[in-house]
Amino acid sequence: MTVAQPYHEAMAMSSPLALTDEQIDTLTRIAAPLHPRDRKPFLEDVTRALNGRELGDGLLHRIAIECQRRYWSPPAIDARSTARSRAYD
Repeated sequence: MTVAQPYHEAMAMSSPLALTDEQIDTLTRIAAPLHPRDRKPFLEDVTRALNGRELGDGLLHRIAIECQRRYWSPPAIDARSTARSRAYD
């Protein structure tokens, strides 16, 4: 059984970037909807994309959203289990 690493541990292992607390919070929020197994590769992709660039909040957010799209899978929706109002039963 694999235990998911917290975001800050995954970032520390692969990131030489100096991020502010707000930037780390931004990455944490953007990574939250991802499956736990995808969070570390997501953070590694963000780090690679930001390496060597002048880091700002806007660039960080744009890159993180672009990387998130590669890993995010929408939940499967089962049409049979959609909630209905009991008013019509």
